[in-house]
Amino acid sequence: MVKPFSCAFRSWVLVTLVFSTAWAQSVGRITGTIKDQATGKPIHSVNIVVKGTGFGASSNKKGQYAIKDLPVGEYTLIASHIGYKSATKLHVKVRINQTTKVDFVLTPTIIQLPGSSVTALLPSEEAERSHAFVAVIRAEEFESRAVSLPEVLAQTAGVQIKKLGGLGSYSTLSVRGTSGQQVRVYLDGVALNSALGGGVNLGNIPLSNVERIEVYKGTIPTEFGGSGLGGVVHIVTKRAGSKVGSYGLKSGTFGTHQGSVFFSRSYKSFN
Repeated sequence: MVKPFSCAFRSWVLVTLVFSTAWAQSVGRITGTIKDQATGKPIHSVNIVVKGTGFGASSNKKGQYAIKDLPVGEYTLIASHIGYKSATKLHVKVRINQTTKVDFVLTPTIIQLPGSSVTALLPSEEAERSHAFVAVIRAEEFESRAVSLPEVLAQTAGVQIKKLGGLGSYSTLSVRGTSGQQVRVYLDGVALNSALGGGVNLGNIPLSNVERIEVYKGTIPTEFGGSGLGGVVHIVTKRAGSKVGSYGLKSGTFGTHQGSVFFSRSYKSFN
């Protein structure tokens, strides 16, 4: 005699198997490689999104990515990375149980700081700064994404991040292969490195209060004392304005969490 519970359990298993089989037969995948247009080398940590959906992926150290279990259809792919022009692929077709290969070639966008944007400098200082190549990362590029300062800097060409743990852990950076001690970090023009030249823990700096990040990899402007053998990272915070404040909470691996609070207000006087 078959018990009612056994019959119900078998029916549930059968329905689940039928549903899983039907789903597996109506999806496909997209894979590809992303390379630098100037060097031909693969690009790491490129964001690839399927426009109008919640699907996406990030490229690995070999520049490879894979978007799995994508419903059959025609899509638009967008590849973006800080320091490169975004690229778009139209009419990408996904077929049942097939792999569609879509490669990207991204063009670098190196920003040279123009002399006209520098103020309150002597002519000799202005000329020196005009030769300093700088990558400028503005708040608009990362405000809509739940990322940390180390993650933003990691997407800048020539910058490598070393993390000693999960979210909020001690993180240092190097520029073009130099050590963290050789890179000077400034916050609104004030050096954060110790007097002995130690590295700076970037994991402690919240992005919610950052207006822009300047990464100098060439000649160092004289306003930073010309220091920083491996380069200079200048973090500029937001000024008091119409935005009252914001808060955030992120979760990472190993049960780690990181919270941030930002408040902004102008005062005419403190009397």
